[in-house]
Amino acid sequence: EACQYRDIFDEVPGMKVALPHGGKGDAINNPIWYDPTELHLLSATAFRVHAGKAHEYPARYINTAMFRWEVDGTVIFYNNTHLNSHIEVAGRPRPLPRVRLSSEHFNDLADRMKGDAKGYSLAFCGGDFNVDEDADNRVDFSGFPSAIFHKYGIESIYDELHTPKSFKTHDNRKIDVIASYKGDGRVKAKRVERIDTSILHTDHDAICGTYAIRTPG
Repeated sequence: EACQYRDIFDEVPGMKVALPHGGKGDAINNPIWYDPTELHLLSATAFRVHAGKAHEYPARYINTAMFRWEVDGTVIFYNNTHLNSHIEVAGRPRPLPRVRLSSEHFNDLADRMKGDAKGYSLAFCGGDFNVDEDADNRVDFSGFPSAIFHKYGIESIYDELHTPKSFKTHDNRKIDVIASYKGDGRVKAKRVERIDTSILHTDHDAICGTYAIRTPG
């Protein structure tokens, strides 16, 4: 995926891309764009959540970029990831082995965010979760984000802003998500919007979230 779009990544005006492992291999398939005038990249890593299985599902990763915010020096972790497809219908898990793997994936993501958000550090995540947020909130299955994120003190931008059900990101579903760890109350969502993705030729809407961050002290 990401390998096909390396040239596009490099051409986005004013932005850079954080790619782990020298920008090679499957582990770069969750690239993270950032504005170097706002954020100083400290590190970029990729954690493999599970291996792939031929003709069923690919290996899945969580990519993490650690930044220093130029405003006050706060360390900010951003995690980008892509969950297995066809794991949910109407908020309920499908009877497939990949659902268990995906539940572990959500738990790993939440655990990493909570672990990173220590002291004055902040943690965010985003990605294609392949679980409809509105249906998930209604059913609250223990292995999907609604239940797992609540347990870890993480809140999606949709929940925080009470985003209407009419806000969809793919095929009448709200599966592309941004979320933040709420441990110290410094982060507050202000708005979420869809942005043009025609340059990437994707059938998903790109989501842009705006947060206010209270500086420490």
